[in-house]
Formats: sequence, C-alpha cells, structure tokens
Amino acid sequence: MYKQAIIELHYLPSIPYVASWAYFDEVIIESKESYTKQSFRNRCQIRTANKVDDLIIPIEKGNSNVPIQEIRIDQNQSWIKNHWRAIQSAYGNAPFFEHYKQDIEKILYNKPRFLFDLNLQFLEVILKMIGLNKKIIFSQKYEKKYPSAIQDLRSVIHPKQVNNVLDYYFPQEYTQVFGNQFVKDLSVIDLIFCEGPNAINILKRSIGHF
Repeated sequence: MYKQAIIELHYLPSIPYVASWAYFDEVIIESKESYTKQSFRNRCQIRTANKVDDLIIPIEKGNSNVPIQEIRIDQNQSWIKNHWRAIQSAYGNAPFFEHYKQDIEKILYNKPRFLFDLNLQFLEVILKMIGLNKKIIFSQKYEKKYPSAIQDLRSVIHPKQVNNVLDYYFPQEYTQVFGNQFVKDLSVIDLIFCEGPNAINILKRSIGHF
C-alpha cells in the first residue's frame, strides 16, 4: 500500500518525527500553515546531565497567525550561543559528537533569518546523517483536511503530548550519555551523536522495518 503523510517542519526534530520519514514512502512538508506557538516548530528537547532541557528559538513579536514561511527569528537575543553551549555540554562526550558536530554548528551560526529556512536546513542535513534518501515535497496551498490516503501528522507530535500518538512508532532504547534510565523521544541529535551510523537501524526497528 502506498503511504503518504503531511507534517510541519520542526527545529532539530525528534526521533518519532524522523521515524515518520522512515515509515512513509512520501512526506509532504506543510509550507502554507500559520505559525503555532508552544510547539516543536521552534523548540527541541535534549538530555543534559541533570534533566531534559528545552531549547527554544526566540521569535520576533507580532508573529501570531503569520504564514510559517514569514516567521522571523529574533537574532537580537543570544540564543545561538546558548543552544550550542547546551548541545556541547550534553553531547561533548558522545561517541559520534566530533564526527557530526560541524554540520549542526555551521547551520546555527549561519543565522538564517527565517524559522522555516533554519528548520529546513536541519531537516536536510539530518536526513543525510541518518541515511534516509527522501525527496522533500512542499504543500502548494493550505488544506484544513486531507484525503484519508494521506495521514495528517500536523501538530500531532507536540511538546504537551505525553503518550505515544503514532500507532506505527515504538521507541527503541540505546545508550545515552547521561543517566541510568532511558529517555525516549528526544531530538534526533541525541540518537545521532550517541549511535552514529547505527541510528538508521534503531529507527527501522522503531517502525518494525528491521
């Protein structure tokens, strides 16, 4: 059966988000929506020494209900330095940090003006790191509802959603940098820095394709 889904762009997307790209034959990026606050569009979660930390990109004021491609990042704040310092602190001792860090750091410090552009650049490099050869397709207009043949994942993967909401995704444990108890569904950089080339195998097991 041909499988297709539509989903919005996330900042340094989570493992279940990237698992969706592995599961579906084709994923459409929602490019015509309006910005939604308090979502993964401008935040991600990483595991630090003491807790799960939210990294949040500051958005310029007055951006509510603005088309997603027009959302501007507030570069007057020192968020880039803070995010990169947090990532280094969290994953500096991870087995594959040195191998992958340059691509993440470069995108951050290029300071894209728009949130959509930043998220797209991260998606492209993450798919390459994982080894998922996927063509990125964009929606051409906003559709409130899609046909049943297209699974609508817009706003499904959300910071406030505690339980697993993807019926095809089953988190797989791997060795993380900190703590004795595994924390699931973090930003995919947690998986990449910890597992490197094996990340694709863990993703495949999480969707029952291995």
